[in-house]
Amino acid sequence: MKYALLCCYAASRCPGSEMNTSMSIMEIESVELAQGDRNLVNKTYIFRSVICVEVDAEEEEYDCADRRIYECAYPGDIQKFHAVSSPEELVPLCRNLHDYLRCIDHFTRKCLEPPQRSHFNRLFSGTSMIIQEICSEGHYQTEFLKHAACMKHLHVELDVCAQTYHGKIEKIGNNHQIGNNICCPLREYMNCINDVVLLRCGEVAANFSRGFNERLFHAILTTHCVSEETDCNFFPNANGGPRKLPQEILLLLLAVTTCLIHFTSS
Repeated sequence: MKYALLCCYAASRCPGSEMNTSMSIMEIESVELAQGDRNLVNKTYIFRSVICVEVDAEEEEYDCADRRIYECAYPGDIQKFHAVSSPEELVPLCRNLHDYLRCIDHFTRKCLEPPQRSHFNRLFSGTSMIIQEICSEGHYQTEFLKHAACMKHLHVELDVCAQTYHGKIEKIGNNHQIGNNICCPLREYMNCINDVVLLRCGEVAANFSRGFNERLFHAILTTHCVSEETDCNFFPNANGGPRKLPQEILLLLLAVTTCLIHFTSS
């Protein structure tokens, strides 16, 4: 509907169109119906104007600024996942998660070159899979709901983990000199979550949480990060030297992990 309204306003600026730019689509429709069939030609012209302008309006409005990533990373109700206790309560939240996936897909298609998009999709595959499993009936959804009952009480402690991690990643994203080093903050974040869950919810819940995070970040860690025992001031490439992570990919990973911080710990 947003694009439709933009197209309506764009059509009002077309030569020969007498539509008032303050009108909404509903108001325009009411005027046309009241005037009757004698304005059928004008109505057809307006309709065709909307059609021809719609694509351009969408293209012009969509830009690839960083804020686009954050719009994807904060879908409306994702922070309420900690409150779910039944498959029925997952329905509206999973709807938001699927909107999130579509938003990410739209951004990558609009803003990344094919090699970068392909690389991001590989890193993002675990995230897509785990969302599908949580939002589908089955063993994994049952386990998630069982442990959510305890983890929903860990909001304050897990927020500390999330804020610390987010601050480090945001600093990295704003500093091209250290733009490679997402590995240490990511491991620290995962360990922080595991420690909190183990202390408050027990070993079984901690094992689930650990497996959850390892699945989410497996592709990132195995593709771009060295072993835990090695200095993580660089990414190794096939020749053993530092490997730059494109800034666009880094920002998208920030968006993904920011979203999933809310998904797992809010």
